[in-house]
Amino acid sequence: MPRYPTVLGFDTARAAHWARRTRDFLISTTTAALLLRDLLTGKVREVWVGDSHTVYLNRSYVTANLLRGGPGVYVVHLGSRLMYSVAAGGLPLWSRRILTAVGRLARRPVPMFICLGEIDVRCHLAKHGAPGSWPLGFVQRFVAGTVGFADRLGFSPVTFVVPPPPCRDHLSVGLLPVVGDFPTRISAFDALRAELERRCRESTTEVRFLDMTPLIFDADNGIRPELTDDQCHVNPAGARLLRGAVDALLADTTS
Repeated sequence: MPRYPTVLGFDTARAAHWARRTRDFLISTTTAALLLRDLLTGKVREVWVGDSHTVYLNRSYVTANLLRGGPGVYVVHLGSRLMYSVAAGGLPLWSRRILTAVGRLARRPVPMFICLGEIDVRCHLAKHGAPGSWPLGFVQRFVAGTVGFADRLGFSPVTFVVPPPPCRDHLSVGLLPVVGDFPTRISAFDALRAELERRCRESTTEVRFLDMTPLIFDADNGIRPELTDDQCHVNPAGARLLRGAVDALLADTTS
């Protein structure tokens, strides 16, 4: 049991922890009701699945697991999840249940966007490889497993979104430390995005690949400084820029 700091005998951090969990539960529950309503009326336009970047790309950040990003746009927020772990064990059970419900209740095929991999680049790849020899065999399993799951539920199209690039000055955070210097992480990122594109191209089921790196990348900093507030995620200006690329892709899909 963790020990929390106290003020006059009151565990303030523990209270904050449970307040956040209660808030997240209420947000997810309310969002689930809105999702059900939109499914039954045919108004679900997109479902996003992934780590914190899927939230920042669609709305202000909240740690809840199920969020609404706008009219008809829903985010299944997996938390600090690796592309590697999803490749090995699939999506978490709770998220599979939500997505199964969406697939079964949707009145028409719903586009799915999935974005993972930033934590793999930031924290793990430099531990197990080096420029020119990155261990990326898991990317094929990630694509194949995700496509198979989404296809069985009728999601269409499925789009794999390249995560934002690493930043030079990203701070280590608790259990998510920065491993490797900036050039090493850029090398890992470039290799991962190239492998993701290759596996999408080789998929026997038609999938989309969305790489928005050129819109936000700065060779000196990673994400362009004006498009990030924390040297990891895009800020609202960055999200608006990337949203344009998403809308263009969807327009091309339906044309």
